[in-house]
Amino acid sequence: SAEDEMAMVLLSGHLTMEIAGPDVEQRWELRSRDSVFAGAPSALYLPPHHTYHMTVHADSDCAYGRAPASGKRRPR
Repeated sequence: SAEDEMAMVLLSGHLTMEIAGPDVEQRWELRSRDSVFAGAPSALYLPPHHTYHMTVHADSDCAYGRAPASGKRRPR
């Protein structure tokens, strides 16, 4: 829901995440490891009250968690 924050972890692959919300528009291109056993993953924090658009450029594995939040933090 719009009230939830989300943490997205790119376990492997390549994607672009675009985020828009109050006073912010950002875009990140994430290139992660070739497999979940090859180095550290990439992660994004996605606050509530924002819209997200993910473009996947190669086979990718993602994990995410979400929870209710007040939205005091910016995307990062």
